[in-house]
Amino acid sequence: MDHFVLSELIFDRAYRIGDNHTKVKIIQEWLCLHGFIVSIDGKFGPQTQAAVKHFQAEKTIPLTGAVDRQTFLLLTRPMRNALNSNSNKSFTYSQLIAAFANQHLRQHPHEAGGANCGPWVRLYMKGCEGQQYSWCAGFVSFIISQAASSANRELPIEFSFSCDDLAINAERNCLLYSGRQLADKSKIPAGSVFLIRKAPTDWIHTGIVIKIQEHSFVTIEGNTNKKGHVEGTAVLKRDRSYDKCDFIIWP
Repeated sequence: MDHFVLSELIFDRAYRIGDNHTKVKIIQEWLCLHGFIVSIDGKFGPQTQAAVKHFQAEKTIPLTGAVDRQTFLLLTRPMRNALNSNSNKSFTYSQLIAAFANQHLRQHPHEAGGANCGPWVRLYMKGCEGQQYSWCAGFVSFIISQAASSANRELPIEFSFSCDDLAINAERNCLLYSGRQLADKSKIPAGSVFLIRKAPTDWIHTGIVIKIQEHSFVTIEGNTNKKGHVEGTAVLKRDRSYDKCDFIIWP
């Protein structure tokens, strides 16, 4: 696991009103992710203290207003759950990818603190965040890496933040299939990767295939929204058309 992930998930000390620290900013992001909206400024003021107490009340733990170990672990539990390993040795690599995608979906990853920002974006983008960091390819790469680590196998394609790089790398390894070539869509297993093609060498969005249907397929994808835009705010399950899609299929 990347150092920044370990750093963000480690409880180092209790934080309380008056503190001004990078970890306070992370705490504020997690409060927002849990639905308690506060300013994300790294300053532990009365607003943050009130939100912490509301969170503690929701979790039925002591209402201290300070983020102690128990409170911090509960705040960050969704990401810890998403990072759990999968010990099912009977799964194929494709099945592992689908299982991990579902595991992340259940934790409702979404942005916090601005476009392409927050703990989940930093997880998928190796610590990077900000307007320029579209994270759909980072999400896919992270899931592929998590499955490879669980299966104790080499990464089949390189980790990348770029849809184009994912497609080119897959093509180089004879793993990329044009949607037009795949008349029999049943040959696209759950755990494959889809890429939306804008031009012959330009792909603009990607995600994980979960279920194949006659006229559409079910996906789990990052940096999207309920309308399927390629610049959204969350990891969501969606239905997509086969039109203009290419697929990475694992051997």
